[in-house]
Amino acid sequence: MHALLRALLVSAVAVCALTVGLGAAGAQPPGGLRDKTVSLGSTYTITGQTGTVRAGAPRATGRVTLNGRWDGGRLRLLAQTTTAVEGRYRLTIHLRRRGKLELRLTTPDHRVARVVLTVI
Repeated sequence: MHALLRALLVSAVAVCALTVGLGAAGAQPPGGLRDKTVSLGSTYTITGQTGTVRAGAPRATGRVTLNGRWDGGRLRLLAQTTTAVEGRYRLTIHLRRRGKLELRLTTPDHRVARVVLTVI
């Protein structure tokens, strides 16, 4: 019975990891995307590299967008860039108001990453 439960748990964890995972072969999670508290007036930088659509294919290139919503308001474009040939990108925003900022990063390999910043 314990072996069966353990097998089911391992299967459930594997499915969750695949579902919540990177979603593209060779993708690296964007740097620093964890909910955090930051200071008013500071900058927040996201760096990363896209993945590939399939193993052996070149990395996805194109537009990377960072949208944000302050304190539950409307979602707005905060920053955008285009990846380098190898799929690398870097976006920086300046935090000029207090509150909760929900960020949504979208990359050309169809990944969407979310993070919440609490600006104090």
